[in-house]
Amino acid sequence: MSLKDQCAIVGVGMTKLGKKVAGISTMDFALEGCKRAIEDAGLTKDEVDGLLFVHPSQQGERHGFAGRVADLLGISSNFTATVDCGGSTPIAITQMAAMAVNAGMCHTVVCCYGWQNNPLDVPLGLPPGFEFTLTYGEISAIPFLAQVARRHMIDFGTT
Repeated sequence: MSLKDQCAIVGVGMTKLGKKVAGISTMDFALEGCKRAIEDAGLTKDEVDGLLFVHPSQQGERHGFAGRVADLLGISSNFTATVDCGGSTPIAITQMAAMAVNAGMCHTVVCCYGWQNNPLDVPLGLPPGFEFTLTYGEISAIPFLAQVARRHMIDFGTT
């Protein structure tokens, strides 16, 4: 079954952009972006029944982020998720929204990616292993998979 021509993106909510935006948290960006997208679509918050968010894993905002946004916006949501698929998350949540609408779980979904680049301006702690990857520029799937492929080549002679 195809989702082609079954759903549409009807609103966009842009916020300030910059390396560092003083005084604005990841949550602030998410709330502002959602409000602007809903307004741009010509909808009200009462017409939104789904929320999907890119997981703000390094921003001090952890589990249940989408649910907290729904509460703060006053949205009663049938379908809410905070998603982390790496660099493909924005397109993944767009696809998830289309699938949720097609499945009848909800009718109108807001997809959001709000991010504040290290608002504390201090080094962030990272999980073990990141010192071997981020140091060398691994910030997306391609460099990560290149390292995995290279290791396989060394260990097994793959060409």
